[in-house]
Amino acid sequence: MSLAHEHAERPAGFAGIAAFAYAGLTYVFFFGTFVYAIGFIAGVPLLPKTIDTGPQTPVVMAVLINVLLLGLLVGRTFEPPSFKTPGLYKHVRHPIYLGFVIAFWSAPHMTLGHLLFAIGGTGYILVGIFLEERDLVAHFGQKYREYQMRVPMLLPFGGKRG
Repeated sequence: MSLAHEHAERPAGFAGIAAFAYAGLTYVFFFGTFVYAIGFIAGVPLLPKTIDTGPQTPVVMAVLINVLLLGLLVGRTFEPPSFKTPGLYKHVRHPIYLGFVIAFWSAPHMTLGHLLFAIGGTGYILVGIFLEERDLVAHFGQKYREYQMRVPMLLPFGGKRG
């Protein structure tokens, strides 16, 4: 893809500002929802509802609602995913896993328990990456193999790719 072609794809003027504003608002909304969800599950008393509050729904009614919601999916066709490398995926193949690894090892005081957690969590992620990449190669074939050769697995700098 030429530089002129890349530049032509970017929205200019008001469209660019609107796209940036929309992205920012979407991020703020997601972050707020994520923080609320953590408080909801943790039972933070400042929130109006938590996972343990609210009326109990009879099991039969809950099952009926679930069956009706699943019924909305019947008859729909789903397109198989196409191979894309947006944003951070151009620099590292697993940016979300990288974020988790950074979070596991970021501790102001590394206790033995946290060290064991970080080692175990990192090992679990590395095994997951191995299994996920095996499936991605099986699904996307040569296109994913070329991506593996171009983009590093976890660290976006230095080292061998693939």
